[in-house]
Amino acid sequence: MAILSATAVSGNVVDFERGHISMVARHIVSVSVPDNPDGFTINPFTQRSPKFDDRVFPNMFYVSILGHERVFEDTPSLEDVREWLTVSYVRLCTFGHYISYWRHGGKNYLDVTKVIFGRERALAFGRANNQHSILRLCTKEEIPID
Repeated sequence: MAILSATAVSGNVVDFERGHISMVARHIVSVSVPDNPDGFTINPFTQRSPKFDDRVFPNMFYVSILGHERVFEDTPSLEDVREWLTVSYVRLCTFGHYISYWRHGGKNYLDVTKVIFGRERALAFGRANNQHSILRLCTKEEIPID
């Protein structure tokens, strides 16, 4: 029975991460942005939008996580997205975290967002992460943080 060295194992993990990052970056640039030019949120592993039944989950909110936002003057290129994913990969591997893209004020944003249940919890998390607003999932309503 062969024992794998830590180098071999970590090399495989790095190869997997690199391949996964490239696949997700290609999906974002070639599918998600063209199909949803004003914005989208996707699961980093399935590349699908999270679906919550509004009747069951009326109090679900997206909140951006401090330190993982990237702002672009133009639509991000494949290399831009790949670079951002590489930096944000560990955070994106956390359950309940998603990739979000939106446009605001003539700029394009890529961000790691977290789904949080409950308005007050989402507002508190947003405040702690220096956000200007949270987004209510069922209505797509942007709620300012005081």
